[in-house]
Amino acid sequence: MIIAAPLHKKIRYFLTKKGSNYLGAFFLLVLWSNCSQKALYAPAIKQLDSMAVVISGYEKTLRLTDTLQLAKAIQKWQVLNTFVSNNVLDTLNKAEAQSLKQFYESGHYLSLFSEKRKEVWQRCKIMQTQIAQLLQSGESETMGFTLFKNNVATEINALNKLAPVLTKIQQDYPTQLQNFRISTPAVEALVKARNKGSLPLVIKDTLPF
Repeated sequence: MIIAAPLHKKIRYFLTKKGSNYLGAFFLLVLWSNCSQKALYAPAIKQLDSMAVVISGYEKTLRLTDTLQLAKAIQKWQVLNTFVSNNVLDTLNKAEAQSLKQFYESGHYLSLFSEKRKEVWQRCKIMQTQIAQLLQSGESETMGFTLFKNNVATEINALNKLAPVLTKIQQDYPTQLQNFRISTPAVEALVKARNKGSLPLVIKDTLPF
């Protein structure tokens, strides 16, 4: 009974008007603290949502590339360029030299574009995973805010570096592909003239472009 009496008094106290006010204030404080915490994370979460949309757009742009056509062009460039380097040793006229120069430069660009496209694609995939993980951490508030904010800043910086790379290669690609198409017939004629009227077997049989 000596122990029960103080406990009974405490319960009765919290049931009084004054005690209820304190209890209500306590719950309001907890509620305010939770809302304040969510408000702290909200701007960064919004940034992550926007970044996810941007990266999804990048992937759609990269998918527009006809990769089969690109692979054929690169292989044709490699085969013809190797043949020319090994067999075209005499002097060329101006038109032949210009076509050969355009063929080499555009084909070299297509090869670099293919590699860079793969790099950008992989980077987009990695960033998508990292952003999804950060969103989960931010929405559940399982990551400390300072660390969360720093990680979001890192992803923003990475996206800012990725954007001009993608823009540049996508802008130049159609022109370089067209240059390759324009210059290829003249180079093929150059090769045929030095290969008994035929193209190297790999091109003739497998690489219509």
